[in-house]
Amino acid sequence: MSKMIVVTLLLISLSGCVATSGKRNGGIDTQTQEKVLLSSKNYQKLITFYKSQLLAKEDFATRIKLIRAYVETADFHSAIFYLEPLLNTKKESFDVNYLAGKSYLNLGDLDRANRYLTQANRLNPREADVLNLLGINDCYRGEFYQAKQRFLQARVFMDDDITVKNNLALVAILQQHYFTAKDLLEPMYFSNANGSQRIKANLAIVYAKLGDMGGFTRLTTTLSPEQRNKLFANLKALKLSDVKRAVLGSPEKQQEELSEKR
Repeated sequence: MSKMIVVTLLLISLSGCVATSGKRNGGIDTQTQEKVLLSSKNYQKLITFYKSQLLAKEDFATRIKLIRAYVETADFHSAIFYLEPLLNTKKESFDVNYLAGKSYLNLGDLDRANRYLTQANRLNPREADVLNLLGINDCYRGEFYQAKQRFLQARVFMDDDITVKNNLALVAILQQHYFTAKDLLEPMYFSNANGSQRIKANLAIVYAKLGDMGGFTRLTTTLSPEQRNKLFANLKALKLSDVKRAVLGSPEKQQEELSEKR
């Protein structure tokens, strides 16, 4: 609500400049228009905005902004489409490699994701988000020790503690170290940490695998006893491959050799 108020006030304050701006879009210059769209997180309109700019004139920075907008809307196929001209050049760019790696990871192309994220990490070794994404990629590959090292390194570089701790708990779950995962997740969830729904889902699996009905009950107060008992039994019976899908998600393109390892 506060962001909407800020945007409204900004538009009102600009209305007095319409006669002198000489720009289109109701008198708002393109720079201000972009700021308004970014402030309101209107990524669909930002995509249209950046496309129109690229049609008028090809520009590296504008193309990167367009790709970021597609990533924000989880349209990773389109992100890759607009990345391709940049990937086929010899120019090294952190942004290009980072966005390509993140997009390919979400599409399940683990080899390409690893290649581009590794390049991004080489260009900016202190970027915590890249380290987290590399760690997630490692988890898909079953390389849990390396994943843990990446998450710990991300924490050193001042990444969000909640994100890193949840990722460390993820590694512990995949290694079936459920007590370790419990010790990481409980303080975050019961202190009302951000991202609590994802933490709650991971914690539910941990409680079920430990046979901790007391903890599971505290976590699922909105369920009826019948629903709770059924969910508890189903989670407890999950195979490791199913747990992996539950905590990591399912990219669109799974590599067969990685599935066979588990």
